[in-house]
Amino acid sequence: MSKGSSRKREQQYEQIKENAIEHGVSDHRAEEVAARAAHGGKTRSGSQGPTRDQLYEEARLRGIGGRSSMTKAELRKALDDH
Repeated sequence: MSKGSSRKREQQYEQIKENAIEHGVSDHRAEEVAARAAHGGKTRSGSQGPTRDQLYEEARLRGIGGRSSMTKAELRKALDDH
């Protein structure tokens, strides 16, 4: 995590990263998913935000049910509410 991160975000990052690795995601991918989630879904490009597939993967890692039929907006809301 970056130097200016809050302790809460650092803990969230570590928890998501560990969960992703436990579910068989590569270390590199787990770090990407955790960083994105810990920063509120912001990507480096900043243009469109995460793709539907990226949101779906995060929802899968968090155990959100019904995700396969959700739209991008619904996935985003479910992740925000979770």
